[in-house]
Amino acid sequence: MPDGIYQVVGCGSVNRCTTYDAINDRVICGCWNDYNGNHLLAFEQRIEDIYGEAGEEPNAEFYAEYMAAVTFFKTVRKE
Repeated sequence: MPDGIYQVVGCGSVNRCTTYDAINDRVICGCWNDYNGNHLLAFEQRIEDIYGEAGEEPNAEFYAEYMAAVTFFKTVRKE
């Protein structure tokens, strides 16, 4: 079972700190709130919807940064 809080600093358009609570599967990133627990899967979908190729504001750099963070968070979640 995961037992920590992890952060990636400097992601996205305003270089935010993205925090992942692996114990409760919660992401905290700026003012983002999906009103349904802020789970990692919802955060990943949000990044796809905003910065992905077909997103509202496609941006390959921001997409890659956030998805690298998602991959890291998924990895620590499996430990």
